[in-house]
Amino acid sequence: MVKKMFGAIVSLFVVIVVGSLMLEQFPQLQPLWEETQVMAKSLYATAAAKYGIAGAVILIAGVLIMFGTSKHNT
Repeated sequence: MVKKMFGAIVSLFVVIVVGSLMLEQFPQLQPLWEETQVMAKSLYATAAAKYGIAGAVILIAGVLIMFGTSKHNT
């Protein structure tokens, strides 16, 4: 379990670093990133208003886990 948590933290760190490098190398992506942040904040606010803060966090975590554990047979 600790190994999975450590792997998740390392994966998150890698995504943050790679995303930061991409935004530095391709500054034209900045408006797209800003729009994505606005949309994510809006979705969170809507979920928090409907289900409460704890419910919204659990819902978001569930969706992320669902996408993270889905297996595609390609």
